[in-house]
Amino acid sequence: MVFPSSPREATPGWSAAACRDTTALIALPGIDAAVAASSALLRVPSVEAVELMLQSGMQLACDHLTRPLPMPDPHGAYLLAEAAGDAPQEDILAEAVAGLDEVEDAVLADDATGHASLWALREGHSVAVASTGIPPHKLDVTLQPGLLGEFIPRCNRAVEELDPSFRVYTYGHVGDGNMHVNVIGPAPDDERVDEAVLGLVAEMGGSISAEHGVGVAKAPFLHLGRSAADIAAMRAVKDALDPGGVLNPGVIFEA
Repeated sequence: MVFPSSPREATPGWSAAACRDTTALIALPGIDAAVAASSALLRVPSVEAVELMLQSGMQLACDHLTRPLPMPDPHGAYLLAEAAGDAPQEDILAEAVAGLDEVEDAVLADDATGHASLWALREGHSVAVASTGIPPHKLDVTLQPGLLGEFIPRCNRAVEELDPSFRVYTYGHVGDGNMHVNVIGPAPDDERVDEAVLGLVAEMGGSISAEHGVGVAKAPFLHLGRSAADIAAMRAVKDALDPGGVLNPGVIFEA
């Protein structure tokens, strides 16, 4: 475990600009270990964000950013944790990370440039996926965090069974189980991937919608997570409030 006295020791070019927020990148052996660590981190009052990333997504993001991997060896999972408050957070977050089980490596950034550099790894996932030139199938889903260690490998296998050339990049908000499943390879109108991933989510008791809701793209799959009675009730409310169908036409229900 490495806690550099300055982020410059972890990433060349980081400055020493003052910043009260502190960010940590934590390497762990696998998803289950990352979920357990995220639960512990979120019990620290000043920890405001914990994001899950995997080696494949980290490599894709770093390739797109033309920068080396933040740690020399590959790891089963990574957490990006941020602590913020009126007082400096470096010691608080360092102590929290030091108390975690199964940590394989870690770096801490306590200045503005270092903070931005670590967050660029997480934010670079979506940018890197979009930059491949193939429109990805973007599926935001929610599961119990404790099931992520089972869901992510099963999701990967389900997609691979459709076509071994398809690539899956999963990352997201581990604290509430909100995962961004991005699949590169299938044509935009090939819904086999959507059916496989969302069907697995429903089978495992999760929700096919997360922060972006059902909208238009997931409307055909609404039945996976809602009963016929649920959908009928939703339709009745929609008809009562919007009998002319002028509000968000085509969202969830056909216009």
